Amino acid sequence: EDGNVPSDELHDSDLNGAYAMVAVSDGISLDVYALQWKTSGADAEGARVKGHNVMTMGALAKGKFGPIDAAVEFALQSGDWNATQSQEASAMSVAVGFNTDALGGTRIGVEYNTGSGDDNKSDDTHKTFVFPYHTNHAHYGHMDYFSWGNMQDIAIKLQTKAIPGFVVKLDYHMLSLMEANDDWLNVVGTSVFNGPYDTRPFGG
Repeated sequence: EDGNVPSDELHDSDLNGAYAMVAVSDGISLDVYALQWKTSGADAEGARVKGHNVMTMGALAKGKFGPIDAAVEFALQSGDWNATQSQEASAMSVAVGFNTDALGGTRIGVEYNTGSGDDNKSDDTHKTFVFPYHTNHAHYGHMDYFSWGNMQDIAIKLQTKAIPGFVVKLDYHMLSLMEANDDWLNVVGTSVFNGPYDTRPFGG
């Protein structure tokens, strides 16, 4: 139970969606998806209140061209964030890698990832990109300090099999907030620090 309200009666969270993978040509593929995240809750008196109703639509294109691999993903969100705010957000990821047989097999890659933030949390539009179930651990640093929302990430990645029997990975991330007025979100979307932030040099 959640307080005095049975969670299975008034507190619901549903994820509905469709995902399709298409082979465009030899070495090139396209994934398209549409996901609906819908929740409901209850107030202190046990009356049902409107929760989130967010639709995420996106596409991921991947390809391999000789020693080069590339992937581009873009997603848009719309719907209702709560009873008074609509949802309008977006996210993007671009990755390019160079593969060589040197050192037993080596890949050097660069990535740019961004998720929109909210420049004004008091208006009628919620603009922070959100995911109901997060899988960011392997993408934005294993310390799990950032989520794919209100963030920018420039990453340099090295993967090699120079040591027989092992795959060695080294990732360097340059992370920053997309909007200083919005929260810094960790891997599960929880606020690490609440915005706004002082963007003056050294806080001076």
